[in-house]
Amino acid sequence: MLRIFFSSFCERFCSEFSTEVPVESVGTTKPEKGVEISLAPFIENGTKPQLGIKGAAAIDSIRPESPDILYNQDLNFSKNEACDYAKGKWVADRRRPLYSGFSCKQWLSSMWSCRMTQRPDFSFEGYRWQPKSCDMQEFDRSKFLTKMKDKTIAFIGDSLGRQQFQSLMCMATGGEESPEVENVGWEYGLVKHRGAIRPDGWAYRFPKTNTTILYYWSASLCDLVPLNITDKLSNVAMHLDRPPAFMRQFLHRFDVLVLNTGHHWNRGK
Repeated sequence: MLRIFFSSFCERFCSEFSTEVPVESVGTTKPEKGVEISLAPFIENGTKPQLGIKGAAAIDSIRPESPDILYNQDLNFSKNEACDYAKGKWVADRRRPLYSGFSCKQWLSSMWSCRMTQRPDFSFEGYRWQPKSCDMQEFDRSKFLTKMKDKTIAFIGDSLGRQQFQSLMCMATGGEESPEVENVGWEYGLVKHRGAIRPDGWAYRFPKTNTTILYYWSASLCDLVPLNITDKLSNVAMHLDRPPAFMRQFLHRFDVLVLNTGHHWNRGK
């Protein structure tokens, strides 16, 4: 089952971000598999699924004044109650951050790494997300990878999605050097083309569990077609009724899809 999530901001995954490692080879895709799409929130309208879009819930933050704040303290919720992870608040937790901005250099990109920019205040790293009416299990990278065995997690969107992808890589590796992680960007055509600064995305695989985590840059989440394919500076036509070609081509391979976008409708941003 393919699960699709829409992310308007980095709620639970992002803290710092990864290195942009170019890939130089091109490969092929694996055979198709059946995909069942489940949208949350989901509204049934006749025979066509539509997304239920609601305003973002307010986030209540508190200062981490005490390093001994306990996990899930003073919470009153029913185990049988449906969990809405979007409603909650940031609470201080002495066990944060989950990884170090210094040790996770394999995945952190220098342009976004706060530890490398001489920022003086890092108290924001000492928070975790606490849902209002339910519990959220503590992240355990071994359990996470086991749960995601033989599955692919895809982030498609702008720089916010890229940061979520990079942070998840740090969480899944424990922020440690992980030479066993395979670069499989070539399977998705995510290679650095001639003259490009970087590839259009990255894809990495944890061979022990065959878990793949990837990111693809698509700021508008729609299909962009150059008006003149021979001119690199040509204007583009934005087909709002079509998802990006990358998504159409590889959707059948995704088990979890995280989408995000922002105000990218003008080329001169």
